[in-house]
Amino acid sequence: MANPLALLVGLIRSIVFRLARIFSEALLLSGLVDPRRAKSRTAGLADFRPSNPAEQAALLELRTLHPQELFPGGRKLPQPWGHTQAWLFGDESSDKRIVFVHGLTIPAVIWRDLALDFARRGYRVLCYDLFGRGWSSAPHTAYTIDLYVAQLALTMDAVGFAKANICGLSMGGPITSTFAATYPHRVEKLAILAPAGLIPTLAWTSLPGLRNLVSTQLLRTLILRMKAAEDPATAKSLQRIVERVPTLQAALLPGYIRAVVSSASEGPISNQQVEYAALAKTDVPVLIVHGTKDPIVPYHLTSQQLVNILPKARLVTLPGALHDLPVSSLDDCVHHLSAYFD
Repeated sequence: MANPLALLVGLIRSIVFRLARIFSEALLLSGLVDPRRAKSRTAGLADFRPSNPAEQAALLELRTLHPQELFPGGRKLPQPWGHTQAWLFGDESSDKRIVFVHGLTIPAVIWRDLALDFARRGYRVLCYDLFGRGWSSAPHTAYTIDLYVAQLALTMDAVGFAKANICGLSMGGPITSTFAATYPHRVEKLAILAPAGLIPTLAWTSLPGLRNLVSTQLLRTLILRMKAAEDPATAKSLQRIVERVPTLQAALLPGYIRAVVSSASEGPISNQQVEYAALAKTDVPVLIVHGTKDPIVPYHLTSQQLVNILPKARLVTLPGALHDLPVSSLDDCVHHLSAYFD
């Protein structure tokens, strides 16, 4: 018999998730930017042009928190859907290679401290922004698992990674797992942190008239005022950065909202049981790391179930840990991942 408390928590989460998606789509469909600036709809941070002082200030802050010089070895990789912003750094002669794939809302900056630690440990490190986030393009397409797997494959190809260790966070979990199931010969070992993909998506409909309640200018103003811009010089805490960056992206980059909504409805956020089951048929080693207090991807609804789908995987449970493991549980990540990949 199902646990009543678990069912209640799941219902509350589903309602909140549904309302968030409705509001996100309302933002998208109401026309977040002036149609005369249609080119900016696919713009990443490199291409966006502010139209007013508030946008200019927010853009400066976002580019400070998630700079194009985030890591050494930055490069703009042309791909069929636009370009991918990638960073390749660490020991060029090393035969230890690792790729970090971020999740739904926060770009590669979430890996900042962990990725640099691996570079110091002698790894050749590859990080990149997923399409629709940060400095990468936001193509007009469905943000499906196939798109993200293709982006990962092409990004590895572009930097000469025929095979590597791979680590995915949240939505990056099903992306990297599907990549490993599709191309097992390209994956040394796989680690997935707080993996998404197993929470079922409930059917939802938009509220009548919701998209007409506010104007385009009001929407932009509301988002920009969700939190007052801070002095970029104070941007030292990675925790503050990952809390602030999603708001700034939503305010400035129309393609970001489209990417998040599409990923939630058409992409690898939910219903990835088949994809995970395909991974179980390979010989790729899998490590799952998850915190018991994850408020975004509940431990009991995901990783506890995932070990049944991936019986050969090893689960590391972090009591009390939250969702943004590379930030809030950095020391635990360094300990478990370095021991695993080394």
